[in-house]
Amino acid sequence: MSEFSAQNLGLTIKYLRKKKGLSQDKLAKELGITKISVYQWEAGKFQPSYHILVALSKVLQFNLLIPDLTFPDKKMTEADVDKIFNLENNANESQLDSRGNEFIDLGNGFIQMTIDLVEPYAAASFIQQYFDESSFEPTTKHSIIIDREHKGNYKAFRTRGDSMDDGSIESIPDGIIVTGCEISRDEWKFGFNTKKRKNYIFVTKEGIYIKQISKQDLNKGVLTLHSINPNKKSYPDFEVNLDDVLDIFYVYERSLR
Repeated sequence: MSEFSAQNLGLTIKYLRKKKGLSQDKLAKELGITKISVYQWEAGKFQPSYHILVALSKVLQFNLLIPDLTFPDKKMTEADVDKIFNLENNANESQLDSRGNEFIDLGNGFIQMTIDLVEPYAAASFIQQYFDESSFEPTTKHSIIIDREHKGNYKAFRTRGDSMDDGSIESIPDGIIVTGCEISRDEWKFGFNTKKRKNYIFVTKEGIYIKQISKQDLNKGVLTLHSINPNKKSYPDFEVNLDDVLDIFYVYERSLR
């Protein structure tokens, strides 16, 4: 997490709480927690767990703007948060890039990007496109708000299972959507910067996995994949050979829907 993650999230919670007309005390009662917890979140002193954020999203009716969705690389102001939640009135006509991603200039320096969403039931057809000339035809799309137009191949995947859920704010629980940016095969030989990019989406011959990388032996072309769920009996680390990997995306953002 960046140095601004807690502060930016706190500003977002505070803005949405006030927009909903809730006091800190009322919000705390809705969540079954103490008022001091809400105060500390909004002050950026610490971050709630991922599962508390899910509860917050239902009470405050927002799409889980967790830290990686609140532009963690810059210090946001209340005015920035206000712009994000008042973009629809400024939307311009959409444009498509060469990969079919749709971009809409929302004004105030923000852009909405709409990309293909791979549902779990469509994983097999998504993988099949790597072996023949068939094209993947998604039935659903996913949109995110970004602060600049992103070049590259982006895909969204809905998660299945709790192997990447440890209850922390870093979790990728069952049923959420993760957006990934493709890492070209030419880049694989240089290794993976696991300090900057913790989570990855692996498209293999056997299926699609969302994992972290605990070890990388580039000479042998082998990666050791890691689940953050502490139950290692159910979710042990395992190795994959890069020859069996069809595509790799790094996780760019997470959202509820």
